[in-house]
Amino acid sequence: MRAHLSTLACIGDAFLMGSYKAVTGVASHPMHASERESAILELIGKRGFITFRELEREFSASPATLRRDLERLARVLLGLAEDLAE
Repeated sequence: MRAHLSTLACIGDAFLMGSYKAVTGVASHPMHASERESAILELIGKRGFITFRELEREFSASPATLRRDLERLARVLLGLAEDLAE
């Protein structure tokens, strides 16, 4: 599990550098998908995990939007895991 979190934190750092910091709790503008995804990775990197309910509270996005964001992130992470396994 620690290895996964470490990899996730590295991905969060590399994935769309300069992203909006959602952890501040201040959404000054509607977030683009890439900003939300980067912020989600940052939150997971800092906390180790996050629930879907917490994501709903953290971001001004619909549950369907958050699910799409998570699905995209999962595809990226699965691709990286496959690359690492080779």
